[in-house]
Amino acid sequence: MKKSFHISKIIGVVNLLVVSGFVVSSASALTGTILATSTTHTAQSLVCKDSACLVGTSGIMNWRPTTGAGVNAVSIDDSLGVSGHVWGNGMGWINLKPTGQGVVVNQTTGALSGYAWSSVCGWINFAPTSYGVSILTETAETSGGAGTGVGKFEGYAWCGGEQGGWIKFACIDPNACVKTTWVKTADRYVAPVPSGGGGGGGGGFVVSGATLPTTPGQIVSDSAYSSQTGPQNQLNGDYTGLYRSDIDDKGTVNLFDFNLLMVNWAKKTTIDLTKPKPDRCKGVNIADVNCDGLVNILDFNTLMVNWAKKLTSAQ
Repeated sequence: MKKSFHISKIIGVVNLLVVSGFVVSSASALTGTILATSTTHTAQSLVCKDSACLVGTSGIMNWRPTTGAGVNAVSIDDSLGVSGHVWGNGMGWINLKPTGQGVVVNQTTGALSGYAWSSVCGWINFAPTSYGVSILTETAETSGGAGTGVGKFEGYAWCGGEQGGWIKFACIDPNACVKTTWVKTADRYVAPVPSGGGGGGGGGFVVSGATLPTTPGQIVSDSAYSSQTGPQNQLNGDYTGLYRSDIDDKGTVNLFDFNLLMVNWAKKTTIDLTKPKPDRCKGVNIADVNCDGLVNILDFNTLMVNWAKKLTSAQ
Protein backbone atom coordinates (compact mmCIF):
# COMPACT_ATOMS: atom_id res chain seq x y z
CA MET A 1 0.00 0.00 0.00
CA LYS A 2 2.81 2.42 0.88
CA LYS A 3 4.54 1.80 -2.45
CA SER A 4 1.31 2.47 -4.34
CA PHE A 5 0.95 5.76 -2.49
CA HIS A 6 4.39 6.90 -3.62
CA ILE A 7 3.69 5.88 -7.20
CA SER A 8 0.45 7.86 -7.21
CA LYS A 9 2.35 10.95 -6.05
CA ILE A 10 4.85 10.56 -8.87
CA ILE A 11 2.05 10.26 -11.42
CA GLY A 12 0.43 13.36 -9.97
CA VAL A 13 3.63 15.39 -10.32
CA VAL A 14 4.12 14.29 -13.93
CA ASN A 15 0.54 15.25 -14.78
CA LEU A 16 1.04 18.62 -13.11
CA LEU A 17 4.17 19.25 -15.16
CA VAL A 18 2.35 18.52 -18.39
CA VAL A 19 -0.51 20.86 -17.46
CA SER A 20 2.05 23.54 -16.49
CA GLY A 21 3.73 23.34 -19.86
CA PHE A 22 6.88 21.45 -18.91
CA VAL A 23 8.14 18.00 -19.77
CA VAL A 24 11.22 16.26 -18.42
CA SER A 25 13.85 15.42 -20.98
CA SER A 26 16.31 12.55 -20.67
CA ALA A 27 19.74 12.17 -22.26
CA SER A 28 18.33 12.35 -25.75
CA ALA A 29 19.57 10.44 -28.78
CA LEU A 30 22.61 12.08 -30.29
CA THR A 31 24.20 12.28 -33.74
CA GLY A 32 27.70 13.76 -33.76
CA THR A 33 30.01 15.04 -36.49
CA ILE A 34 33.78 15.25 -36.86
CA LEU A 35 35.19 18.56 -35.68
CA ALA A 36 37.18 20.70 -38.09
CA THR A 37 40.94 20.75 -37.68
CA SER A 38 42.62 23.08 -35.20
CA THR A 39 45.96 23.52 -33.48
CA THR A 40 45.13 20.61 -31.17
CA HIS A 41 43.96 18.06 -33.73
CA THR A 42 44.11 17.33 -37.44
CA ALA A 43 40.99 15.15 -37.84
CA GLN A 44 43.21 12.29 -38.99
CA SER A 45 44.51 8.98 -37.70
CA LEU A 46 47.86 7.40 -38.55
CA VAL A 47 48.48 3.97 -40.09
CA CYS A 48 51.65 2.86 -38.30
CA LYS A 49 54.58 1.42 -40.27
CA ASP A 50 56.87 1.23 -37.23
CA SER A 51 56.68 1.61 -33.44
CA ALA A 52 57.28 5.38 -33.60
CA CYS A 53 54.25 5.89 -35.88
CA LEU A 54 55.10 9.44 -36.93
CA VAL A 55 53.89 11.67 -39.73
CA GLY A 56 56.14 11.15 -42.74
CA THR A 57 56.65 7.43 -42.16
CA SER A 58 53.01 6.53 -41.48
CA GLY A 59 49.93 6.40 -43.63
CA ILE A 60 47.26 9.04 -43.06
CA MET A 61 43.48 8.61 -42.77
CA ASN A 62 41.54 11.87 -43.28
CA TRP A 63 38.27 11.85 -41.31
CA ARG A 64 37.00 15.08 -42.93
CA PRO A 65 37.53 14.51 -46.66
CA THR A 66 35.84 16.65 -49.28
CA THR A 67 32.34 15.27 -49.74
CA GLY A 68 30.60 14.78 -53.05
CA ALA A 69 28.90 12.14 -55.15
CA GLY A 70 29.18 8.86 -53.25
CA VAL A 71 31.26 10.43 -50.47
CA ASN A 72 29.46 11.26 -47.23
CA ALA A 73 30.70 13.10 -44.16
CA VAL A 74 31.39 10.94 -41.10
CA SER A 75 28.66 10.90 -38.46
CA ILE A 76 28.34 9.08 -35.13
CA ASP A 77 24.81 8.10 -34.14
CA ASP A 78 23.56 6.19 -31.07
CA SER A 79 21.42 3.85 -33.14
CA LEU A 80 22.97 3.91 -36.62
CA GLY A 81 26.60 3.72 -35.48
CA VAL A 82 29.48 5.34 -37.34
CA SER A 83 28.83 6.02 -41.01
CA GLY A 84 30.31 7.99 -43.89
CA HIS A 85 33.66 7.87 -45.69
CA VAL A 86 37.30 8.36 -44.76
CA TRP A 87 40.21 8.82 -47.18
CA GLY A 88 43.51 7.01 -46.68
CA ASN A 89 46.55 8.04 -48.73
CA GLY A 90 47.53 4.37 -48.90
CA MET A 91 44.21 2.69 -48.08
CA GLY A 92 41.93 4.46 -50.56
CA TRP A 93 38.31 5.17 -49.75
CA ILE A 94 37.08 3.64 -46.50
CA ASN A 95 33.39 2.94 -46.00
CA LEU A 96 32.47 2.98 -42.31
CA LYS A 97 29.11 1.32 -42.94
CA PRO A 98 29.54 -1.30 -45.68
CA THR A 99 26.75 -3.71 -46.55
CA GLY A 100 26.42 -6.40 -43.90
CA GLN A 101 28.97 -4.83 -41.53
CA GLY A 102 29.72 -1.43 -40.05
CA VAL A 103 31.19 0.32 -37.04
CA VAL A 104 28.89 0.64 -34.03
CA VAL A 105 29.28 2.74 -30.87
CA ASN A 106 28.32 1.84 -27.32
CA GLN A 107 26.51 4.95 -26.10
CA THR A 108 27.22 4.06 -22.46
CA THR A 109 30.97 3.43 -22.68
CA GLY A 110 31.91 5.09 -25.98
CA ALA A 111 33.59 1.87 -27.20
CA LEU A 112 33.59 1.21 -30.95
CA SER A 113 33.30 -2.25 -32.49
CA GLY A 114 32.64 -3.83 -35.86
CA TYR A 115 34.25 -3.46 -39.28
CA ALA A 116 34.76 -0.78 -41.91
CA TRP A 117 35.88 -1.58 -45.48
CA SER A 118 38.98 -0.29 -47.26
CA SER A 119 39.21 -0.60 -51.04
CA VAL A 120 42.90 -1.51 -50.58
CA CYS A 121 43.49 -3.35 -47.28
CA GLY A 122 40.05 -4.93 -46.79
CA TRP A 123 38.28 -5.15 -43.44
CA ILE A 124 39.27 -2.67 -40.74
CA ASN A 125 38.64 -4.07 -37.25
CA PHE A 126 37.81 -1.39 -34.66
CA ALA A 127 37.94 -3.82 -31.72
CA PRO A 128 40.93 -6.12 -32.31
CA THR A 129 41.92 -8.47 -29.48
CA SER A 130 43.55 -6.62 -26.54
CA TYR A 131 43.10 -3.26 -28.28
CA GLY A 132 40.21 -1.26 -29.71
CA VAL A 133 39.00 2.31 -30.24
CA SER A 134 36.76 4.31 -27.91
CA ILE A 135 35.34 7.82 -27.96
CA LEU A 136 36.39 9.35 -24.65
CA THR A 137 34.83 12.55 -23.35
CA GLU A 138 37.13 15.55 -23.44
CA THR A 139 34.44 18.12 -22.58
CA ALA A 140 30.99 17.13 -21.31
CA GLU A 141 27.91 19.05 -22.38
CA THR A 142 27.06 21.82 -19.89
CA SER A 143 24.20 23.63 -21.61
CA GLY A 144 22.20 23.99 -24.74
CA GLY A 145 21.29 20.36 -25.37
CA ALA A 146 22.72 17.76 -27.74
CA GLY A 147 25.96 18.31 -29.56
CA THR A 148 27.80 20.79 -27.34
CA GLY A 149 30.27 18.30 -25.85
CA VAL A 150 33.57 17.12 -27.34
CA GLY A 151 34.65 13.50 -27.64
CA LYS A 152 38.01 12.21 -28.84
CA PHE A 153 38.91 8.92 -30.54
CA GLU A 154 41.51 6.95 -28.57
CA GLY A 155 43.05 3.50 -29.17
CA TYR A 156 44.03 1.26 -32.08
CA ALA A 157 42.17 -0.35 -34.99
CA TRP A 158 43.71 -2.90 -37.39
CA CYS A 159 43.80 -3.64 -41.09
CA GLY A 160 46.12 -6.14 -42.79
CA GLY A 161 48.02 -5.97 -46.07
CA GLU A 162 50.94 -3.94 -47.35
CA GLN A 163 49.11 -0.62 -46.94
CA GLY A 164 47.54 -1.59 -43.60
CA GLY A 165 48.82 -1.92 -40.06
CA TRP A 166 47.88 -0.62 -36.64
CA ILE A 167 45.70 2.48 -36.98
CA LYS A 168 46.52 4.93 -34.21
CA PHE A 169 44.12 7.34 -32.52
CA ALA A 170 45.88 9.30 -29.77
CA CYS A 171 45.13 12.96 -29.09
CA ILE A 172 48.39 13.34 -27.21
CA ASP A 173 49.68 13.64 -30.80
CA PRO A 174 47.73 16.27 -32.80
CA ASN A 175 48.60 14.39 -35.99
CA ALA A 176 46.69 11.32 -34.77
CA CYS A 177 43.75 13.14 -33.23
CA VAL A 178 40.11 12.89 -34.31
CA LYS A 179 37.47 14.80 -32.32
CA THR A 180 33.68 14.74 -32.50
CA THR A 181 30.56 16.38 -31.11
CA TRP A 182 29.37 12.93 -29.96
CA VAL A 183 29.80 12.09 -26.25
CA LYS A 184 28.59 9.12 -24.23
CA THR A 185 25.22 9.27 -22.49
CA ALA A 186 26.50 10.13 -19.00
CA ASP A 187 28.19 13.28 -20.32
CA ARG A 188 25.16 14.77 -22.05
CA TYR A 189 23.15 17.69 -20.79
CA VAL A 190 19.77 16.82 -19.31
CA ALA A 191 17.15 19.38 -18.27
CA PRO A 192 13.43 20.16 -18.41
CA VAL A 193 12.38 21.79 -21.66
CA PRO A 194 9.22 23.69 -22.62
CA SER A 195 6.55 21.42 -24.11
CA GLY A 196 4.75 24.28 -25.85
CA GLY A 197 1.59 26.18 -25.07
CA GLY A 198 0.68 27.35 -21.59
CA GLY A 199 1.30 31.04 -22.05
CA GLY A 200 4.13 33.21 -20.82
CA GLY A 201 5.30 34.37 -17.45
CA GLY A 202 8.89 35.49 -17.31
CA GLY A 203 11.56 35.80 -14.68
CA GLY A 204 12.21 33.10 -12.11
CA PHE A 205 11.37 32.07 -8.57
CA VAL A 206 12.40 34.55 -5.89
CA VAL A 207 14.02 33.11 -2.76
CA SER A 208 15.42 35.39 -0.04
CA GLY A 209 16.03 38.18 -2.49
CA ALA A 210 17.80 35.95 -5.02
CA THR A 211 16.18 35.17 -8.37
CA LEU A 212 16.50 31.50 -9.25
CA PRO A 213 16.95 31.21 -13.04
CA THR A 214 14.63 28.94 -15.00
CA THR A 215 16.94 28.74 -18.01
CA PRO A 216 18.17 25.11 -18.30
CA GLY A 217 21.82 24.84 -17.40
CA GLN A 218 22.11 27.95 -15.27
CA ILE A 219 23.43 27.25 -11.79
CA VAL A 220 22.22 29.07 -8.72
CA SER A 221 25.08 30.72 -6.85
CA ASP A 222 25.79 29.33 -3.39
CA SER A 223 25.59 32.91 -2.10
CA ALA A 224 21.83 32.79 -2.67
CA TYR A 225 21.63 30.31 0.21
CA SER A 226 24.09 31.88 2.67
CA SER A 227 21.83 34.24 4.66
CA GLN A 228 18.33 32.79 4.86
CA THR A 229 16.05 32.31 7.81
CA GLY A 230 13.85 29.31 8.44
CA PRO A 231 14.64 25.78 7.21
CA GLN A 232 18.16 25.61 5.80
CA ASN A 233 18.83 23.20 2.97
CA GLN A 234 22.50 24.13 2.62
CA LEU A 235 23.74 25.14 6.09
CA ASN A 236 24.55 23.32 9.33
CA GLY A 237 21.64 21.64 11.02
CA ASP A 238 19.22 18.96 9.93
CA TYR A 239 20.44 17.16 6.80
CA THR A 240 17.68 14.55 6.71
CA GLY A 241 15.85 13.83 3.48
CA LEU A 242 12.96 16.10 4.45
CA TYR A 243 15.07 19.24 4.85
CA ARG A 244 17.20 18.47 1.79
CA SER A 245 14.05 17.90 -0.29
CA ASP A 246 13.00 21.49 0.39
CA ILE A 247 15.55 22.64 -2.20
CA ASP A 248 14.37 26.25 -2.36
CA ASP A 249 14.12 26.55 1.45
CA LYS A 250 10.56 27.89 1.31
CA GLY A 251 9.19 25.48 3.92
CA THR A 252 7.21 23.10 1.68
CA VAL A 253 8.35 20.35 -0.69
CA ASN A 254 6.55 21.23 -3.90
CA LEU A 255 6.76 21.95 -7.63
CA PHE A 256 9.34 24.72 -7.17
CA ASP A 257 11.71 22.18 -5.60
CA PHE A 258 10.99 19.75 -8.42
CA ASN A 259 11.81 22.47 -10.95
CA LEU A 260 15.20 23.06 -9.32
CA LEU A 261 15.84 19.32 -9.34
CA MET A 262 15.19 19.21 -13.09
CA VAL A 263 17.27 22.31 -13.85
CA ASN A 264 20.23 20.68 -12.11
CA TRP A 265 19.56 17.11 -13.30
CA ALA A 266 22.74 15.05 -13.89
CA LYS A 267 25.01 17.76 -12.47
CA LYS A 268 28.06 16.28 -10.74
CA THR A 269 30.20 17.40 -7.81
CA THR A 270 33.51 15.86 -6.79
CA ILE A 271 33.17 14.98 -3.10
CA ASP A 272 34.83 12.85 -0.43
CA LEU A 273 32.29 10.11 0.40
CA THR A 274 34.19 9.23 3.57
CA LYS A 275 33.10 12.52 5.15
CA PRO A 276 29.89 12.68 7.23
CA LYS A 277 26.79 13.81 5.39
CA PRO A 278 26.64 17.38 6.86
CA ASP A 279 30.16 18.04 5.57
CA ARG A 280 29.39 16.58 2.14
CA CYS A 281 26.15 18.55 1.82
CA LYS A 282 27.94 21.89 2.22
CA GLY A 283 29.74 21.49 -1.10
CA VAL A 284 27.36 19.65 -3.40
CA ASN A 285 24.83 20.96 -5.91
CA ILE A 286 21.71 22.43 -4.28
CA ALA A 287 19.54 19.68 -5.80
CA ASP A 288 21.81 16.79 -4.72
CA VAL A 289 19.36 15.79 -1.99
CA ASN A 290 21.29 12.77 -0.70
CA CYS A 291 24.70 14.48 -1.06
CA ASP A 292 26.33 11.69 -3.05
CA GLY A 293 27.83 13.97 -5.73
CA LEU A 294 25.21 13.45 -8.47
CA VAL A 295 21.69 14.79 -9.04
CA ASN A 296 19.77 11.74 -10.22
CA ILE A 297 16.84 9.36 -9.66
CA LEU A 298 17.80 8.78 -6.01
CA ASP A 299 17.26 12.46 -5.27
CA PHE A 300 14.00 12.39 -7.23
CA ASN A 301 12.80 9.45 -5.13
CA THR A 302 13.54 11.26 -1.86
CA LEU A 303 11.71 14.33 -3.16
CA MET A 304 8.65 12.17 -3.92
CA VAL A 305 8.75 10.50 -0.49
CA ASN A 306 8.58 13.96 1.10
CA TRP A 307 6.24 15.54 -1.45
CA ALA A 308 3.88 18.21 -0.01
CA LYS A 309 5.37 17.96 3.48
CA LYS A 310 5.81 21.19 5.42
CA LEU A 311 8.83 22.07 7.53
CA THR A 312 8.96 23.90 10.82
CA SER A 313 10.07 27.52 10.86
CA ALA A 314 13.44 26.67 12.40
CA GLN A 315 15.74 23.69 12.50
